Amino acid sequence: EAVNYHKIYNDSKDFVDSVLLAEPAEINAEFKKIFGSNPIIPKIDRTKLNNFIIKFFNPPESELDVCEPEDWVEKPEKIIGIQDDSLREWALNLHGIWKTLCRKVKQNLFSEKDKHSLLFVKNPFIIPGGRFREFYYWDTYWIIKGLLVSGMDKTSKYMLENLLDMVNE
Repeated sequence: EAVNYHKIYNDSKDFVDSVLLAEPAEINAEFKKIFGSNPIIPKIDRTKLNNFIIKFFNPPESELDVCEPEDWVEKPEKIIGIQDDSLREWALNLHGIWKTLCRKVKQNLFSEKDKHSLLFVKNPFIIPGGRFREFYYWDTYWIIKGLLVSGMDKTSKYMLENLLDMVNE
């Protein structure tokens, strides 16, 4: 609540996606030590709060690596087959974005799942972009449709496996 009130981040989603650098109980105890058990949020010193955040949290997306999809090719067959030059060019540009949206969870973090709000998945995945660093079922549906047009069956399979793993957990 204090982080949002004092606008430490431009986007409130950034704080909830931040990575803990210590155990939750330790962070909570340190917060109470610095700011009291029932602090009056508007009276909290913003600089102290910011220093607290820097000490105990890594920025969002620090648990993800950018990756290139294994099955990405520069000119997919279906897209090259588009007859209209302007539509084909548009589709190729759109296809190129897959490379910038691929993420995978850093493997060394699987033993520290309790320090992250991210749901850990074993396969690379495509994010919707913008402020979203994870995938959602409805976005994933449309992403997979696009991946299939791009001939990226393996990446589509990885996305589906990730969803199934989440259901099974």
